[in-house]
Amino acid sequence: MDVFIASKRNRRGRRFCFVRYGRLEEAKRALWSLDGRWFSNHRLTVSMAKFIPRDDLWRKANGREVRQHT
Repeated sequence: MDVFIASKRNRRGRRFCFVRYGRLEEAKRALWSLDGRWFSNHRLTVSMAKFIPRDDLWRKANGREVRQHT
């Protein structure tokens, strides 16, 4: 399991983090057991990551795809 806690806040001013599990079953179990629970006076909202590829970050160079630095 890998955990990344962001120092930023989301658009609503809430803190967030990402957790990467080794297996999908572990992630689903964590989602089911932690969503809506209370931790230190804060209600947890747990969901699967929503990945939307951003084509504008990729370009073709010399016949292969290269990531642009923005």
